[in-house]
Amino acid sequence: GEPPLGDACPELPDKKTIFYRKSIYELSGILQKKIFNYNSENKTLFFNKIINPLYNFLRSIILTKSDFDWWGAWSGNDTLWRTIYDLNKIVFYSDKNGKMKNKQQRKYFSIVDGIICQEGKGPMSGLPKPCGIILGSSDPVALDTIASYIIGYDIDKLKIIKNANKIKKYKLGCNDLTKIKIYSNINNLLDINLNFKLPEGYKNIKRINETSKIE
Repeated sequence: GEPPLGDACPELPDKKTIFYRKSIYELSGILQKKIFNYNSENKTLFFNKIINPLYNFLRSIILTKSDFDWWGAWSGNDTLWRTIYDLNKIVFYSDKNGKMKNKQQRKYFSIVDGIICQEGKGPMSGLPKPCGIILGSSDPVALDTIASYIIGYDIDKLKIIKNANKIKKYKLGCNDLTKIKIYSNINNLLDINLNFKLPEGYKNIKRINETSKIE
């Protein structure tokens, strides 16, 4: 499921952009292998003095508008969801000696503080968005499913949600909106769409329907 050039390289219809991006990665590998011994000191020098300036230069002449992320922050990333699931498997199913067991060993309770949220390009460059909501669950998959849905994601296209069904061993939770039990002081919670401004790499999986607010 990983894109041909890795999770850092979204597949795009623009062949020229893909060509230049591929060239940067191939040049990086050649220089590392042939010119540098690639110890820690040379690695820092290599990226600071060569790759970063080259990347910025090529990006400036290829793109006039950043419609996507060149790195891993995009909806097609096929690695991050696996990482998050692996960490949760360890928390739920490893015993005190670090050995994985078939029976769940513990629980944890997750809380989403959505009183004032952040939208756009987080976590450093996002914008505050007052929402006035707090969510909590001992099922992390169900919690992410509900939160992502009311934020405005199409959860059928969000890998960290939809791929929960791929976990055959060490089950982590429920990602089916029709099966999640919701206890709330907000009537019809799933009718809400807070219509967050999504990060550039995730705008293609935005849920389209009428925006509604929490009363």
